Amino acid sequence: SGEIKGISSGDSLRFQVPQVELILNDLYPRSDTYLLLYEGTQVAGAEGRIVKAFPMDRDASESHVLRVSELESKLEEDGTYTLALISETVFGRELLCSPVTFNIRRTLQVNAMQVGFSDGTGR
Repeated sequence: SGEIKGISSGDSLRFQVPQVELILNDLYPRSDTYLLLYEGTQVAGAEGRIVKAFPMDRDASESHVLRVSELESKLEEDGTYTLALISETVFGRELLCSPVTFNIRRTLQVNAMQVGFSDGTGR
């Protein structure tokens, strides 16, 4: 099992992405675990980009906590994104926890009016 901490479903992020941690519990021996980023809310059947990979080349199961610093560089545009924590073993591919869907809105809209003031001296 696993958990994505630091970001929650429904979060709206403006400028800085929070520190994200992955809690990986009792990973299967010789498995590969990935944090995948999907555009939109769809995970099944969609193509995700690898944010963080954790190959486990050991003969016994283990638990780990990983910090994710790579997420910021993957979020290039405003929009809705989903993070999924997936493990691949000899038995197949499975989600380790519920996916986390969030929004990025970095674009600022400035409403301004330019007004000229004159003191009558022509300056």
